[in-house]
Amino acid sequence: DRFSLIDIMFMPYFERAVASLAYFKGFNIRDREAYPAINAWLDAMDSRPSVRASKSDYYSHCKDLPPQIGYCSSESDGSQIRNEVDGGAWVFPLKAVTELDWDWISSAEARREAAERMAYRPERLALFASRGASSMPGFPQVSAELSDPNAQVAEDWTPAI
Repeated sequence: DRFSLIDIMFMPYFERAVASLAYFKGFNIRDREAYPAINAWLDAMDSRPSVRASKSDYYSHCKDLPPQIGYCSSESDGSQIRNEVDGGAWVFPLKAVTELDWDWISSAEARREAAERMAYRPERLALFASRGASSMPGFPQVSAELSDPNAQVAEDWTPAI
């Protein structure tokens, strides 16, 4: 009924667990029949604008987790979600990717929000995007190539971007 410090402390862990367990093990915490109480809590948390504004994507969670906690072994049950998250579903036109706890926003709304954010500071977006053209990986290296916070900007490419 109320938002507590415990909710604030545990939500980031559950957010990572939903993504990582689906990715590495094929385990669906968002199975409403199997885990009704957990899903009721996650739904209540997702109804809060502050939680929605701070959520991250599956790619970032699944790629950032192994360096934080050590090796994560993959099981065959997670292969479909791994394929989608790792880029197997990244073909045009883009289709919806399985992110089990993002049902509160439609694909159209998410695209509009992304376009709005990209249009806000195009020069910063160009710098970020140019990192993909850099021959210098970030240091220390991370497993999330597409979201490497240490990647070097390829300034020669930013005008073209």
